[in-house]
Amino acid sequence: MKVYSADRVPNSADYNLYVTEGSAKTRLSLFEPDLPGYFELAENDKVLKSLAYTVLLNYTQDREFALRNTNRFLNFLNDIVHRDSWFFLANRVEQFIKDVENFGVEISYDF
Repeated sequence: MKVYSADRVPNSADYNLYVTEGSAKTRLSLFEPDLPGYFELAENDKVLKSLAYTVLLNYTQDREFALRNTNRFLNFLNDIVHRDSWFFLANRVEQFIKDVENFGVEISYDF
């Protein structure tokens, strides 16, 4: 099972993003999603959207799905992505995809 992890680069808004599968840990390059208003966002918000988009793209290999769901996925991960260091198992991505497929509408993850 894949594990996604990230560490904030010191004195920066940037993160180093990794995916681990088995004993192989690979650094992922962050991709910028082609979303309306993306370049007008604050640097930290752009980085978080890029993290969410890159993880979805890496897991699904589906650019359109990743673009359509970047904002929802970022909300889904809201409890962890603001930390300096974090990780989660790929089953968290699977749960998000199931929620999108089952409900197909905007899902609130605020509790």
